[in-house]
Amino acid sequence: MGNVPVGSVVYFWVESPDPLNWQIATIDWSGGTPYASYLSADASQAPPASMSVSTHANTTGQSYYFIVDSNPRTYTVSVSVTYVQALGTSVQVQASFDSIKPSASLSVYDQGTVKIEPSYPPPNGGAALIQYDNWDNHGPGSTHFPANAGMRIQATTTTYEFGGSFMFLQTIQPQRSLTVNFGGGNQDYVWSDGVGGTALDSYPNTQISYITDSTSATPIAAQWDMVAWAGPKQNRMGDTPWTGHSNADAVVSMQVGIVPPGVPTNLIFETFQTYLMYRPQDGVWVALAQLDWKWSGGMIRDTNGDLISDQNNPPRGPAATLRTPPPIGPSWDGLGANYRFEPVAP
Repeated sequence: MGNVPVGSVVYFWVESPDPLNWQIATIDWSGGTPYASYLSADASQAPPASMSVSTHANTTGQSYYFIVDSNPRTYTVSVSVTYVQALGTSVQVQASFDSIKPSASLSVYDQGTVKIEPSYPPPNGGAALIQYDNWDNHGPGSTHFPANAGMRIQATTTTYEFGGSFMFLQTIQPQRSLTVNFGGGNQDYVWSDGVGGTALDSYPNTQISYITDSTSATPIAAQWDMVAWAGPKQNRMGDTPWTGHSNADAVVSMQVGIVPPGVPTNLIFETFQTYLMYRPQDGVWVALAQLDWKWSGGMIRDTNGDLISDQNNPPRGPAATLRTPPPIGPSWDGLGANYRFEPVAP
């Protein structure tokens, strides 16, 4: 069969031998992966609300297909067939191919620090901001994004016999809490979408990747394509997670009140998984590299009414670690865009 790129979906089938027109009694396939389907849409399309790698155990049908996972190796696919007209006698056939993948790596290009921005006076209710960044101008929409984002990750890709598409894909385990006071006591909130688990972290919310070419600071919410025998090519993504205590204004439609001194008002412990994904022509996305990173921090109010760093939960980040990615790609339970602060029942 020759070589096949990782991420390909390969198909095999059995036909009755003509002109005998024998009837098939049993079929037994082996040698493929258990993976049957995964994400195949372009990066510019809206992501599915949840995602998992589909598997199947159908090794007894007349057709057999599977996804070639990201671990390059030699596949030997075998089928054993018996026929009604010749029970007790089986016909066995084998086909072999080698899977190959592009050279692909992730690295931390640069990073900022987790910081607590100074609190602001009323009427903002003493709002403050925990953010992981290195921006000159803070806040969403900064013209410096993503060149000066808090976490900047670089992908280096080189293709060989096969070209294809690449993109960044990021998941997150959101974990935030918020305490506010509306005059009748403290109210706790948690960051939730009603589902929990792992969320797809997308920007903008209708797209599943965000990158910038290494020669430009302009975000490109799309994949990048490479022909065969090309590269090395470098692309970067930037991410600046942040939360403001004043976020609760929009979430609970109330003015954030003053929480007594010493009470943790905003806590964050979040872990991200950044994947470098590859898709061959007519194939599905597979993960070639994975980099995990996290950030955390907390705020409390001091006796002057200012929001300051919580010494029991000081700012930390990024603690980045390279991991071996899953054979196909990551799963997620929901979308990060759907997370809101929800009140905790007393």
